[in-house]
Amino acid sequence: MKEIKKTKIVATLGPSSSDRETIKDMMVAGVNIFRINFSHADFEAAKQRIELIRELNKELGFNVGC
Repeated sequence: MKEIKKTKIVATLGPSSSDRETIKDMMVAGVNIFRINFSHADFEAAKQRIELIRELNKELGFNVGC
C-alpha cells in the first residue's frame, strides 16, 4: 500500500532549477507541485517548463502539478 504524506512540498522553478535533470531529481525526491517564478520567466519559458514537467510525469508515472 502506498504511504500517504500529509506534508506537501512546493518547489519554485527559476533559472538555475529549470533543466530536465534538476526537475527530475526534485520529482524523485518528493516534490508535489512546481511554482514558476514569472520574475525570471516569460510565457514561452513557462510553457517549456510545463511541457517538461508533463513529459516527466508520463515517464516516471507521477502526478506532479505545475
